[in-house]
Amino acid sequence: MQLPNNAIGVIDSGVGGLTVVKELQRQLPKESILYFGDSKNMPYGNKTPEEIIALTKKMLSFLDNHQVKAILLACNTISSQINELIPLTDTPIFDIIYPGCVAAVENIPKRGVGLIATEATVSSNTYGETLQSIQAGIPFIANGSPDLARVIEENNENQEGIKRILEDTISPLLAQKPVDNLILGCTHYPFVMEEIQKLYPHLQLIDPAIKLVDILKGYLEESDLFSSDSKSTLTIYTSGQMDNYLPFIDRLNIKNYDLFMQSLD
Repeated sequence: MQLPNNAIGVIDSGVGGLTVVKELQRQLPKESILYFGDSKNMPYGNKTPEEIIALTKKMLSFLDNHQVKAILLACNTISSQINELIPLTDTPIFDIIYPGCVAAVENIPKRGVGLIATEATVSSNTYGETLQSIQAGIPFIANGSPDLARVIEENNENQEGIKRILEDTISPLLAQKPVDNLILGCTHYPFVMEEIQKLYPHLQLIDPAIKLVDILKGYLEESDLFSSDSKSTLTIYTSGQMDNYLPFIDRLNIKNYDLFMQSLD
């Protein structure tokens, strides 16, 4: 049963979804949040659809047991399997791919839209199909990286290594087709947004989390589900090591949280 003061659930393959948490706190500061990051099984981008669905099903069950009122799929790789996931829960699910496409089109690209994401997200072609459903004929090109999300998750301080991976991911895309807007199709990628902007200052970078939370806000208003609690809470669960989350929580300046380790087995 959905109740206004129930938490909003957020799931991700690791720390990347914390960028969605930060946007939730910015746009909906009165809402409580329950987060699960499956860092033990990260990266999802190199897994089969069957593996992704099986792991996600466990996180959905965890959130349902905590009676969240909505679930945000903060992981683009998970979101690419949205049609298979909707039947697994009675709780409304919001994927992050559709909002990213809406935001990219709203920015009125003249030459087209580019996407960088995990290989699984790119292979699914969910972004391409969704973009065409919003604006038919829009030029679109995508490139997947097998390593970028993992390197960010490891909090790698090797700036030259990150720069090299970014160039290996983005430059081949731009060589095939110049674009105006580049969707960051993995919630880990906003952590290196500054580095991307320095390398490619002409690109308009699209963080789908902003539009995702905006869409959720509209749903909560229409459904009369805004929280009336005077104090919101943030509870973070991870199947991996809790210490790995602390640098990212600090980078996002997230305050007043509880952090726990939770197995999905």
